[in-house]
This record gives sequence, structure tokens and C-alpha cells, in this order.
Amino acid sequence: MEDVAKTAFLSHKYDLAAQIYASVLVEHGNNDQELCLCLADALVRSGKLNESVDAYLRATRIGHVSPERLVHLVTGIVDTECKHLTLFTRHRKRDRDTPSDLVSCSMCNGLIHEPVTIPCGHTYCKQCVSQKQKSQTCGLCSTHVSNIEHSTFKINVGLSRVFEKLFSEETRSRRIRAEGNRLFADGQLQAALDKYTEAITLVPTEHLLFSNRSHVYATQGKLQEALVDANEACKLKPAWPKGYYRKATALIGLGRYQDAGVTLLLCLAVDHNYIPAKRELARVLHHILSPASSGKERPEQSSITGDLNSQCDEHIAISETIYTMIQMANSEVDKLNEAEFTSFKNREIDMEKIDKDDFECSLCFRLLYAPVTTPCGHMFCCHCLDRCLDHSNRCPLCKDSLIEYLAERRKNITVVMEKLIKMIFPNEYEERKKLHDSEMEALANYARSDSISEIPVFVCTLALPSIVCPLHIFEPRYRLMVRQCMETGARQFGMCLPNSDENGFVDYGCMLEIRDVQHIPDGRSIVDCIGGRRFKVLERGMRDGYHTAKVVFIKDAKVEDEDELQQLKSLHLEVYEESAKWFNGLNLIIKHQIRNHLGNMPACDDDPQEATHGPKWTWWLLGVLPLDSNTQMAVLSTTTLKERLIALRRALNDVSSQGS
Repeated sequence: MEDVAKTAFLSHKYDLAAQIYASVLVEHGNNDQELCLCLADALVRSGKLNESVDAYLRATRIGHVSPERLVHLVTGIVDTECKHLTLFTRHRKRDRDTPSDLVSCSMCNGLIHEPVTIPCGHTYCKQCVSQKQKSQTCGLCSTHVSNIEHSTFKINVGLSRVFEKLFSEETRSRRIRAEGNRLFADGQLQAALDKYTEAITLVPTEHLLFSNRSHVYATQGKLQEALVDANEACKLKPAWPKGYYRKATALIGLGRYQDAGVTLLLCLAVDHNYIPAKRELARVLHHILSPASSGKERPEQSSITGDLNSQCDEHIAISETIYTMIQMANSEVDKLNEAEFTSFKNREIDMEKIDKDDFECSLCFRLLYAPVTTPCGHMFCCHCLDRCLDHSNRCPLCKDSLIEYLAERRKNITVVMEKLIKMIFPNEYEERKKLHDSEMEALANYARSDSISEIPVFVCTLALPSIVCPLHIFEPRYRLMVRQCMETGARQFGMCLPNSDENGFVDYGCMLEIRDVQHIPDGRSIVDCIGGRRFKVLERGMRDGYHTAKVVFIKDAKVEDEDELQQLKSLHLEVYEESAKWFNGLNLIIKHQIRNHLGNMPACDDDPQEATHGPKWTWWLLGVLPLDSNTQMAVLSTTTLKERLIALRRALNDVSSQGS
């Protein structure tokens, strides 16, 4: 039956578990301590605190119960009896968008010291991040950040410079606090205390300083001083759990267990997963439940069933103590929920200290737009850095290798810097955004236009409508071109054969639509494309190192006359059959090579005018036939299906006669 009760408990069926444990306990004469504790755990987790206290008391009378064994009592009280700081989430979200919380580390809640920006784009103190595991989840966005070596952390140069200027006093205070932390770790308590006091003189509204000094006082045994500083930390940061934890430890040291219990419940109302507070609350409850805490000796085993009135009085007194703690904590929570948190400090930014140069990209010399941070700690506009990495895989400033950055395709915006720019330079940011959007819009217009358009041109090979064309992109100019096509949403570019004259490429080409891009760690990529619209070049140009062209798109004229349409269908079927016969007559090796490159010969269309670009098999045949570029261009430039079929028949006859 005990196994059934354990299974019920683990399945969160606490009422059932309590019933079974109560039944089994009676069979054991109510003298089995472990069963008493299991019954008490099930009762408190089901919300029956008063009954659970009786079971816990019974267990303490049988023998010693360690504080660690009261973990379910703590969890039950916190989950079922206590209120949570329900508005804390709203206040925390609001503060992230204000100057106060914008430059605060979400791990230590102080001004970010030695800022380190992790791959997801959020920034923390270097020391705070270094104390975490190598594989972790960002506390702000829940993004999993893996394989971070602490030794590779580099300080974000731009943010560090900005913080030094805008918050000079607090930065100095933060540096002094860091010295105090090092002294405390070395056991130099008085020297650490002096440092924290010096830092408080500079910034008397920093809750962390009072918390740290409280910890030093407590370590020195100066518990009253520790309590005073912990109280101040709680006032400065009401929704910060560690402040209440510091206060509770001081109260425990002073022997004020009920006050400590209230403070710990308040701490867990702010953060119900704060493990140190749960551990201390278990100690407090252990003290309250222990017979020795009331000045009484533990009764002998034989007297457990006797003196019922005394036991009842003890049960009532302990239950009242615990309920009083809960009520006092809930009352404080209500006050915090109703408060506007006016005690949160607001960091005022002295606009005279702002230097716009600190917010500019060192590559384009304009206000940073979509700033990203490299592993070496430098910030650039995302697009500016991408263009540099097309040519070299090293940082443009310090020349550190960015191979890993390239391989991971990191493009997460540095959140703190972007929000600071929006806040300090709202008008300039909007102008920068409009300029970027207009540039992207201009680059993408051709994808939505059927009239004369300017398109990017890849000068390389013959591309044909409806035919797959995989590309290996390695030249910096074409890496940029493909990236711009993807970022603007156009997802297409022109493809033309090269020309030996001064024009650089031929007069006719085909648009390639990007279906997929596979990035290679060193920055190269494999681009899966398929042919789309044909075009005629009107003018040639250059942009960012690659060719562009002003083009007019061409398409087949539709045949409307019924007789002409029947003739076209007959011609279409005849040429298709001739082409199929020629292809089937090729030797197996050549056919295998053609299938690997262009696939099988497409089926014949029932309606030759139905497909947007004309019958797919005609373009497949043009790619298969061994023709010179002039002949290919002549077929590609045709504006009627009839012309193309006649040209293909002629080319097919020429190839067949040469083969025979």
C-alpha cells in the first residue's frame, strides 16, 4: 500500500495519498515516523495545513526530524497558502523599457559592469555571466546559448564607453563594489566593508551595496547592523528577493524566527523558486515545530498517547504561529501589489555628456542601425558587418577571427544599444530607419514589377525558365547581392551569360528565383534557384561591386485564333516527339549525365499556352542541346511559342545531322 501511496503522491493525487498513508499509519500503531512525515507531506500539498501540522508534530515527538525533511511543508505553504507578488511581472516589464532597468543586469540587478553581450543580443555583467554554466539559457529571452567559454568573453567596448560617460558616478561605485567583492572572497571582511561604505557614499540608492554590506556585517556577527542594511535594500528594491533573504538571515541570527518566517514568505512571494529562501524557511519551520523551541523536553515514546490536552494546546499554538506568519506575509504582499514602486531608482541621463560619436558605426560613420556585437566586443551595423565579412572573416577593427560568428550566422541585435539609441536620438533613429527602408524598398521593387525595372545581374551561366539552377556563391560581390535579395524579400536576381565586349554580359537573360540558401561556415553558400521570367537588357550599371541592368520583361504572345491554335498544338506535339526520339537515341552515359544535371525530359503539355513561361520541356531541350551562345540567345529571346518550336526543330536537326 505504501508503494501505491507514493505513486499517488508523485502523480499529484495528494488527497488519495493522504488517505492511504493515514490507513497504513493506523496499522503501524501511529508510531512510524516516516509514515507520519509522508502523511504530513500529502496533507499540506493538498491544502490541509492544519491537519499536516498535527502529523509533523507527531513525527517530531517520535524522533529527530531534519530541516531538509520539511521541504514539502515549505512548498505546500508557498503554493497553497501564500499570495504571490502578482504585479511584479508587469513592473519588471515596464522597467526594462525605462533608463533604470535598461542598463541594469538582470542577474545582479545593478548597473551592468564590464558589459558582455551574449549571442542572443542581451547584455550582462561579465562576472555574472562567468558564474553561470557553459551551457545556459538567457534569462531575458529563454534562448539557449551553448558552448560559451568564459575565457572568450570580451567586454562590449561601445557599451562600456557609453556607461562610463552617462553613469560615471555609478560606474565608479560599481567598480569599487567589485573590489569589495574580491576582498570579501579573500576573507578581508573589514576591507570589504570599507569598500562597500565608500561605494554607498557615491551612490546611496544602490540596493546591492546595502545587501553586500549586510552580508559582511552578518559574517562578522554584527546582526543588528546587518538587519538595518538589509531593511534598506528591501526599501530600495521592493521586488528583489535577495534583499528579503538577507533580512531573514539576520533575523534568524537574532533569534526572531517568526519575523524571519514572514520575511522568507515575502521573499518567496516575489520569487517562489528562490532555493536559499526555501532552505532557510525549512529551518524556521523546524525550529517552530521542534518541542525544544517552546522550552519543553521531547516526551518519551510511551507518553505520546497521554496528556492529550497539552498536545492539543501545543498543536493550536504552533498552527496559530504559522498562520500568523502567512497572514502577515500576505498583508505585505497586498501592500506591494498596490504600490507604484516609486522607490525604484531612475537613472537620469545628463544629455550634455552624450557624444553622438559613441553611437555611430565605425564602418559607415552613420548612427548605428540594427547594431550587432562581435565576439571580440565591437559593435557595427548588421549590414555593414556583413559586407565586411564578405571580403574577410576577421573583425574590421581588431582583426580577431570571426569564423565562429560566421558559422553560427549570428544576427541578433544588441538590445541595450538599440533601445538607448531610440531613447536618446529618436528623430535621428527614425530618419536612419526611413533611409534603410527606402534602400530596401528600392532594391525589392523589381520583384513586383512587370514594367521596366532595374535588377541585380549575376554574370555566369545560361539560366532558363522553369529549369533548376544550383549556384555556389563565393565572390564577395555576389554574396552581398544574394543577401540583399533575401533581406529585401525579392528572392530573385537576373542571370546572364558573359560577353567579351565592353558590355560585360549579353542582351538577354532569365530571372532566377531563390528557393533555398545553404550557408557554409566560411561565408560561402549554396543557392538553390529555378528559372523565372525572361528579360531584355536596355541599360547596364553597377551597384556595390556587382552588375545591374535596366530591363524589360518579355513573354510569349498568346494565340487567339482557333485555327492558328490548332496548328500550334500540332507543331508542339511533332517537335516534342522528335525531341523525345532524339533523347532516347542517346547512349546511356550521356543520358545519365543529362538526367543528373537537368533531370528527366518533362512531359508534353496538353495546352502549350497554359504554363506562364511556355512548355517546360522546350527550355529543358534548349539546355540539353549542344548549341553556341548566339543560338541559345536567339531561342531565349523569342516572343512566340511558334518561333521557339521552329528554332528548336532546326537546332535539333543540325545536332542530329552532325551526330550521324
